[in-house]
Amino acid sequence: MKLQVDIHFSGEIGLFSSKATPLSARFSIVHANPRIIVLFGHSGSGKSSLLHALAGIIRPKNGSIWHEESCLFDDQKAIFLSPRERAIGLLFQNYSLFPHLTVLQNITYGLSQKSSQQETGDLWLKRFLLEGRGSDYPHRLSGGERQRIALAQTLAPKPSLVFLDEPFSALDRPLQKRLLIAVKEWLHQEGISAIIILHHLRDAMQIGDELLIMGKGQILQHGTPDEVIRHPVSNEVAEILGE
Repeated sequence: MKLQVDIHFSGEIGLFSSKATPLSARFSIVHANPRIIVLFGHSGSGKSSLLHALAGIIRPKNGSIWHEESCLFDDQKAIFLSPRERAIGLLFQNYSLFPHLTVLQNITYGLSQKSSQQETGDLWLKRFLLEGRGSDYPHRLSGGERQRIALAQTLAPKPSLVFLDEPFSALDRPLQKRLLIAVKEWLHQEGISAIIILHHLRDAMQIGDELLIMGKGQILQHGTPDEVIRHPVSNEVAEILGE
């Protein structure tokens, strides 16, 4: 995985917030193997703003974003790729399911090979404990079921990079823990990198290969979970971690 980010954003984010946190983020993630990066910090610290900027939903004021050898954004070169052009998997908190499609059709919407849709859909229904719901429509599902369908829809096409904003927030705690492990194992198995926003430190420690600690629109610390927990670089980081 190779991701280089140096962006600055200030002002409002239109539909998403009337009081956006000014954002200034610079970090690089360069590894031979896929990584799961967890964004961790208090509410309002800029986590969602950063994820929106990386995904192409908002345009930073200046800076650059590179993924592998592709430039996703560069204000000097007037480059700004849309989310579709960035070929990434996105899951934000509104889920974005198609109300006129069944659960199975929602899960397989992004698959290129139509012949494998049924098999792939059935596999994800089983993986997320939703067997028998494939012919239902989203309005018949609970919030937790819709979140699982949206997560399956995001992961099924196997993008090389996925962005997940609180992907387990609507689930009860036992199911959160179960799916956390399942998603981590699947991402590593398929060689897919992910940037995930989580609010539980224990979950962040369990799933994350690296942590990005955020506060007031800034990256305060970047390291492995063990490094961050054992050696917080400031009192602010220690407070965010609950120490």
